[in-house]
Amino acid sequence: MPGEPEQERPQRSPKPPGSMREAGIINRYLKAVESQHDLRAGAASIQTQIDRISDRLAHNTLTGVQRLDLVVRHQVLVQQLSAYDAELEEEFVAIAKEWGERRGATYASWRTMGVSPDVLERAGIKESGT
Repeated sequence: MPGEPEQERPQRSPKPPGSMREAGIINRYLKAVESQHDLRAGAASIQTQIDRISDRLAHNTLTGVQRLDLVVRHQVLVQQLSAYDAELEEEFVAIAKEWGERRGATYASWRTMGVSPDVLERAGIKESGT
């Protein structure tokens, strides 16, 4: 009304710059972890498994069934390795600590979501009391 002081609207606290982009990275990474939990060990571990299988396949001491099992496993690992998104993991590592601190996410929270200890260590997220 005219003559009455205007009531101030409570202002929302502004979101930190880039928080929507960061939330998107966190969400995509957690989805990737959930859908590709075998990849949590990282690309290096997958490559190590591929190399071991290749070495075993080079020997002629395998039965046909053993060879077939190894070929199938090799193909699965090669597909996983090509699907592994190291860039997304690096983006996650770069922002997870600060983003998680703002949201109250602890080491245990991230582990519950399936994030590997190695990734958390690279992100600078440590277990409480260590």
